[in-house]
Amino acid sequence: MIALTFPIYLQEPLLATTVAGDPNSSVSLPFIPGSLLRGALVAQYLREHPDADIATAPELRALFMNGKTRYLNAYPLDARGRATLPTPAAWHCNKDEESPVYDLSAESRDDEDWQPQAVKSPFCQLKGNEVTFYTPNRQMNVHTQRDRVMGRATEDSGAVFRYEALAAGQSFGGVVLCDSEETAQTLESLFKAALFLGGSHNAGYGRVEIGAVKRADSWQEVPLKPTNLPSKGKLVITLLSDALLRDANGQYLPFLTAEWLGARLGVTLTLEQEHTFAKSSIIGGFNRKWGMPLPQTQAARAGSVYTFTTKSDIPAKRLAELIAEGIGERRVEGFGRLTINWHTEYDELKPQDPLEPVKQK
Repeated sequence: MIALTFPIYLQEPLLATTVAGDPNSSVSLPFIPGSLLRGALVAQYLREHPDADIATAPELRALFMNGKTRYLNAYPLDARGRATLPTPAAWHCNKDEESPVYDLSAESRDDEDWQPQAVKSPFCQLKGNEVTFYTPNRQMNVHTQRDRVMGRATEDSGAVFRYEALAAGQSFGGVVLCDSEETAQTLESLFKAALFLGGSHNAGYGRVEIGAVKRADSWQEVPLKPTNLPSKGKLVITLLSDALLRDANGQYLPFLTAEWLGARLGVTLTLEQEHTFAKSSIIGGFNRKWGMPLPQTQAARAGSVYTFTTKSDIPAKRLAELIAEGIGERRVEGFGRLTINWHTEYDELKPQDPLEPVKQK
């Protein structure tokens, strides 16, 4: 597996909208979804090859459709150019205090003055027992609908729209996983063009520039130590992106269950509810080919922490496959990424001073 890593510089504000909020407003996600990058590269490829048929051409399907090439979510870069990751939902601090931060998936607290409050920052960078939190900058703009004939707002056509976008000037870390040298070379050539991501391009949103592309033959969001892969005992799963899961009846699951994961690993797992901090979300999307929205479905949310125990040996091969391949559906768009026993070494963390995002050189 070849990993292409690269910075994404926002030349304009970016709207990666969520399925929520007022119909006359759009609120961007705090990151760049893999689906946006994939869609922009499809559009760029078709501009360079106008006669290509994405539905039948083998080279196009290998690039965008067969699931072997995966476009991961781009999270903010810190001041050293390293990608941050979603903050685990198990991290809490005492109410009205910012330090220290306690990992409740490792150890519960029952102090008399303990009033837990979840960490609000959506992204973090963890090193030992030191953690740095990061919240991307946003930009609020108000737009007024204009009449197509009059060229201005009228009584019948003058709705006010509020856009809360990711502010220009920020940088995000993009990653594409591909399985062949040919695919990697084709993608690198597409990265050289200016791309437009998200919505409202004609209103001054979405233009980005791809920085220098680096390659890695062995890449993971979280470098794993031998102690991170247990043969038995405690297994802590942290979702690094939303996961679209289905049960045995084909229904979407809002949470990762012991039955689902146990069937994948071939062992019997027990969920420790006291040390599990799970959240769910609603995932939608839009298919430009059809000109229609995708069905809205429940998903396990990024940052969710699931603590399992087992008395059986967990095959190391299956754990490695779980991390490399991810779980659930739409993995080509960055869904289903996870890590194992990432933040279990310390139950108390020391927040560091916030880092500014890396700027474009």
